[in-house]
Amino acid sequence: MEHLKFDDYLAALTEDEPFRLLHLRAHRHLVEVCEACGEEWPGALEVLALPPVGSEAKSRQWERVADGVPSEDREVGEEHYDACRRWLSLSRDAGRLAREDMKLLLRLRPGEWRGRIDRARSRFRSRAFGEALLQEARTRVRDSPREAAALAALVEPALARIPERDALPWVRTLVARAEAHRANALRIAGDLPAARAAFDSLRPFLPELDAVARGEILRLEASLLVDQRQVSGAFSMLNNALEVSRQVGDDRGVAFGLVQLAYLHQVQGQPARAPDLLRRALPLFDPDDEPYLYTCAVHGLVNVLLDLERFAEAAQVLGDHEDAYLDRGDPHLEATYRGARARIDLGQGRHAEAEAGFREARRTLLDLGRNADAAMASLYLADTLLADGNVAELRSLAQDLVELFRGLGMDREAMGSVRLLAEAAGTEAATRSLVARLRESLEGGRPAADC
Repeated sequence: MEHLKFDDYLAALTEDEPFRLLHLRAHRHLVEVCEACGEEWPGALEVLALPPVGSEAKSRQWERVADGVPSEDREVGEEHYDACRRWLSLSRDAGRLAREDMKLLLRLRPGEWRGRIDRARSRFRSRAFGEALLQEARTRVRDSPREAAALAALVEPALARIPERDALPWVRTLVARAEAHRANALRIAGDLPAARAAFDSLRPFLPELDAVARGEILRLEASLLVDQRQVSGAFSMLNNALEVSRQVGDDRGVAFGLVQLAYLHQVQGQPARAPDLLRRALPLFDPDDEPYLYTCAVHGLVNVLLDLERFAEAAQVLGDHEDAYLDRGDPHLEATYRGARARIDLGQGRHAEAEAGFREARRTLLDLGRNADAAMASLYLADTLLADGNVAELRSLAQDLVELFRGLGMDREAMGSVRLLAEAAGTEAATRSLVARLRESLEGGRPAADC
């Protein structure tokens, strides 16, 4: 029987060894001293079947390490614990090399990325690097969709020299996921025909992919259908994706699909159906592992409650989850929180607090270059000024909105409405109607939710 020693804990705390290794040692000790835990040990052997990550050379090392993994718990010996420890070491090395390669690539201009990978012989050529490319693309998609599309497009060439790549299921899966995220980035960038072509190219390969990847791709394509105003097709595809995710116990996929389904009901003018879907999605997200998706679900719930004028409920949700907005050091999330708080103040008749909140949110969003969000905050500020009868401020704000809408490339009808708002600021009934119409125009010009 081997007890855990001070040095074992110290190695984990100083990151000389991963915490997962400490967990494995604790688990081994537990099954030695506890009969009930020992009976559950066969399930823990699944850890040893995890697929390799990193360069193909390291993958082959893992195959040698894992050779002879037992099928029954009676056959488990010290060498299998050592094999798992070796796998963890290889995985950690592969991740470190992938992060170094990503830093090197991102020092170059986007136009140089593909050439650098094509010329490389050993660097930029691993599974871990392909996964890092996909993660970087997902991170950038909301603010820099063209760069995100370019990064996702690099996954296939990064894996092009993997030996016997066509026989490796993980290669097909990773390349297909990357193409789906490239298509999604093109959608967000406004190139719907290119996004459609990319998704169409994936359709023949979907049956070959695992269920988690299929669900992910279907959810991304459903967002394109929403933007293409093919709402019935989007409903069908989302329900298909949800069923696939439920069958394999993919909680993240289910949560993702519920958020999208809630958004789709809102687009269809059925916002009352959305809160229940979003409340079901929230417990399925891990706020630490999926901070953006978790906050997306929280804010979706706050927004739909505000749209339904259920201000007390919205205030409760916002208060219960304010850490999702304020504890991440993200000025955009902080501005989003202030805007939501201001909408609650406006709905509950606290006009001075609402005006201050909208002004602060608008100022931050303009500083961040989030002009579409700043325009929406400006329109809510216009509502607040109208409620207070502050015509002079409204006229000044309306002039600013003309420039914002022009910069956003809004259509002729929207531009006409915002100019009319500037001219008709003295007539409350007319301007409130115009503000509502402008909000609808701004919402209608945005891509579908990307949660």
